[in-house]
Amino acid sequence: MPEFGPQSLANLATCDPDLQRVCREAIKFVDFSVIEGARTYSRQAHLFKFGKSRLDGVANRSKHQVTEQQPLSKAIDLLPYPAVLHGKNIWNDSERFLIFIGMIIGVGRVHGVELISGIDWNCDGSTADTDFRDMPHFQLMESES
Repeated sequence: MPEFGPQSLANLATCDPDLQRVCREAIKFVDFSVIEGARTYSRQAHLFKFGKSRLDGVANRSKHQVTEQQPLSKAIDLLPYPAVLHGKNIWNDSERFLIFIGMIIGVGRVHGVELISGIDWNCDGSTADTDFRDMPHFQLMESES
């Protein structure tokens, strides 16, 4: 059975308990790394500057960003393992990534955790209307209360 390495465990520990639960269940079925959980303002600003995020971290905060009031990340970035399979790098293997995304979303639903993926921001089941693809990204769906 796959298991998380030390860096994945450290990154996972910075996330909301629901994200941790989904990942701890999913690792039983598929191997992956937790590449990022909580994010500082400077990290968010860097990603924005280089076009890796559409959120500047100030006016528009990422779900990765933590505060004193919210010390755990509401978002997580995951990467299927191994990064290269059959000579194909995961970043160039969208089909493999899509299968992985479906698995994570499914594990979340089985455990009562609704997730938004970085390829279906409006959760309509289509990627055709997504103009910003962030394949590794998952975030907790905010409850409407």
